[in-house]
Formats: sequence, structure tokens, C-alpha cells
Amino acid sequence: MAALGQAGSMTPAQFVAKWRPVELAERAASQEHFLDLCRLLGQPTPAETDAVGAEYTFEKSVPVTGAASAARTSYGPAKAPARERTDHESSTGRKVGSRLM
Repeated sequence: MAALGQAGSMTPAQFVAKWRPVELAERAASQEHFLDLCRLLGQPTPAETDAVGAEYTFEKSVPVTGAASAARTSYGPAKAPARERTDHESSTGRKVGSRLM
């Protein structure tokens, strides 16, 4: 793996060399990838900008309010209401001509 150039910076070649062989799942790699993008673009990382995580942080919890909070159940978030099918769609949403399947 290529070493970083100046402290806190990364060249495009270093970024590509680091990330080309990576096979991690998106969730497993996302934060480190974002931090490397910050270094590549010369931008501050979340912790460098906001040490308490008030405005710029990973996975900040937010309160759910209004209709969305009323629709939540103990089983998880509310689901979007099912849309009505037209007479040209099957239950899978595929067009089926002029009759229902």
C-alpha cells in the first residue's frame, strides 16, 4: 500500500493504489473511503472540522417527528403505502396487456 505524501494529504495515484484492490463491503469501507477522499481533495475530515460531532459527523442520529413518528411502530419504521395497480399491471408491476393477472 502506498504511503501518504505530506501529513494528511493523498495523491490521486496513492488513492487509486489503495482502493483498487479493496473488496470490502460498502458499509465496511465507506468511512475510510470518505476520509481518503477528504485527504485527496485537501478538505478537512469530520473530526478535524467538528470535534464534538454537532454538525459534520458520520451516522448522526436525528429525531423523527411529525407524521413519520406517528406512523412508526415497535416493529420498525413505517412502510410506504402500497400504490394502486392499474388494469395494465400485474402484482409485480409488469405490464400485462388489458387484463389483470
